[in-house]
Amino acid sequence: MTIETDPTPNPNSVKLTPSSGPVTEASMLAIKTAADAEGDALGEALIGIDGVVDVFMTPAFVTITKTDDTSWGTILPRARALITEHLSA
Repeated sequence: MTIETDPTPNPNSVKLTPSSGPVTEASMLAIKTAADAEGDALGEALIGIDGVVDVFMTPAFVTITKTDDTSWGTILPRARALITEHLSA
């Protein structure tokens, strides 16, 4: 499985599109806190990554938003691993 990473107009957000899915069973899921993700294991894991402040999920993709002072180099490997693990389960 591959995960395509695309920039968004917001430099603190990226769109991650896995080659297989669905990422979530919900039509869309907007997560700003762990409570927002309750019941969605992938959403809970992604919002729990240090520096992640927003996760938007649809069946086809995930968009992650980070803080200004957090590097994508610390977030993206973890996010990709979580998505891959989730879809492989």
